[in-house]
Amino acid sequence: MPWPPRFPADPSSRSARRSPEEEKNLDPFAPQHLSQAENLTGVAVGNLDEAELGVFYADADVIIFPSHYEGFGIPVLHALAAHRPIFVRAMPVFVELWEGLGRNPNIHFYETTAELSDLLRTIPAWIDVAPLPAGNGAARAMRQIREALDTARRRIDYRHIVERIRAVQIISDAGGFHQPTRAAPAPPPLPAPLGALLRLEGREFVRKAYVAALARDADPGGLAHYAERVESGGQADKIEVLRILSSSPEGRKLGTRIPGLQAWVLYYRLRRLPLARLSGSALRRMGLARRPPDPN
Repeated sequence: MPWPPRFPADPSSRSARRSPEEEKNLDPFAPQHLSQAENLTGVAVGNLDEAELGVFYADADVIIFPSHYEGFGIPVLHALAAHRPIFVRAMPVFVELWEGLGRNPNIHFYETTAELSDLLRTIPAWIDVAPLPAGNGAARAMRQIREALDTARRRIDYRHIVERIRAVQIISDAGGFHQPTRAAPAPPPLPAPLGALLRLEGREFVRKAYVAALARDADPGGLAHYAERVESGGQADKIEVLRILSSSPEGRKLGTRIPGLQAWVLYYRLRRLPLARLSGSALRRMGLARRPPDPN
């Protein structure tokens, strides 16, 4: 059936309020344009049974999964089962899934819609890969969960408990609406080894990050992927790369701990909270209303 124009009405986006020049410069990926595209077909996926869904995968040249957040991402497994390349955003859950599947070359990452559009100018062909070793079923999943819990239990110490309690307390103290404040949460002092690592750039940072988190050299695919990410980002991206590597199945198996990393992960997570709702007094009571340490 034709693509249904079910996008929320937005008075500020009506064509009548724009000049012809403004309308011409409207983002081509905006809902108002997509809803009128003749080469798009919308389907109410909730009404599809397994057979119909399988037909869509089989008929596709490539699968695009543009979600900004996922707890797992079943469509990735559906696409691979149908032998169709899939494009996903470079999120930790997909990177971990990619690594768990032996860095399957049929999973392609992108950051922005514009980047995806450029990548799709050449549709990637399906690449046959060797099947994963036997023993990758429910028994392995349960074993990995048990190992992860045991590893987490061994790594618990007083400082980590305090960090978690402080994070929860900040959110609890943020109840109600307060006047905007520029107070920002900050982690504990930055250990020298982590600071030296964060001062590195591009591929050199990624190489050292692999050694610090996984005690090995970076593979070509991981080197290229993470180097592109940190070159277009900042310190927060470096912290996220370190978190992904150290919390990956390989990192958890090694029991890797990078001193100070958890505090910086917590810092950047808190930065994403609506700080306008956090009172300065609440932050001061938690000791987080100070300036974060400079890695330099």
